[in-house]
Amino acid sequence: MGKILMVGLLFIFFSCNKDEFINDNSDKSILVSDIGDENNRIATFVGPKVVMGNGYAFSWIRIIDDNTPLEIGIEMTPEVLNNLPKDSGFKDPVIIPLPEIATETTPFYHIVITWNPEGFSNIENFKEAHFNFYFYTIPLGDRLTIPAWSEETDVHFSTYPPKNYMPADYFPMIKDIGSYAETGRHWLLGDPKNYSPLSHTLTYGTYEGKIVFMNPIATFALVKSGVETKNNISQPLYYQVNKPYPKEYTITLNKNDQYTVYLTNFIRR
Repeated sequence: MGKILMVGLLFIFFSCNKDEFINDNSDKSILVSDIGDENNRIATFVGPKVVMGNGYAFSWIRIIDDNTPLEIGIEMTPEVLNNLPKDSGFKDPVIIPLPEIATETTPFYHIVITWNPEGFSNIENFKEAHFNFYFYTIPLGDRLTIPAWSEETDVHFSTYPPKNYMPADYFPMIKDIGSYAETGRHWLLGDPKNYSPLSHTLTYGTYEGKIVFMNPIATFALVKSGVETKNNISQPLYYQVNKPYPKEYTITLNKNDQYTVYLTNFIRR
């Protein structure tokens, strides 16, 4: 019945007029635009607005009418850069729900934004003030059960995905330095030139033998500059679920003057 209802909703959505915009403050995902031609219809769905700083953020996904994702990401109004927390954002994460269709067409369940105004004093090259944009591949409830790192819980953080299920050029951070409650263990690109000095990079995260997040990182300076930044995402040989995975991330200021971080160039293996 759920699938039949979704098909019916998509039929209605794709019947909307081109460039018809809808917006509200409800907690439901909605269709905001429908573009393309008769052979390649593209729909954009957005999630609810979430307060961040003095502004707000929300998620969105663009798909074509065969349910293939084109882009998935978040937008933040310029005011988000004002009144940000003065201490680590891990204490006050901003949870960004995804449109329901995103969990059906991509491996992602929700997004979490954290703000680190002083960076990490114990991690070289990550001492700049920066944002983390976690795209989680596990449900919110599962993420919240991830405990703080300790010698007793390390077995969960140190159980890595099977061979070839992680990109070959990524390596796990050392125990407590890169392992956090409600997050997982961070993996970094092996070549430090990718984040030395830090401007942007992407980390993977694992927990109990699975990839649990992909995390574009961007410094405050880069986000505020609005300079468009694109980078490829290293891929594993095998994937955990049979869904399309992104091969690129982009950080930019869009045409509506909103800060945007999104994943794109999806492939299925």
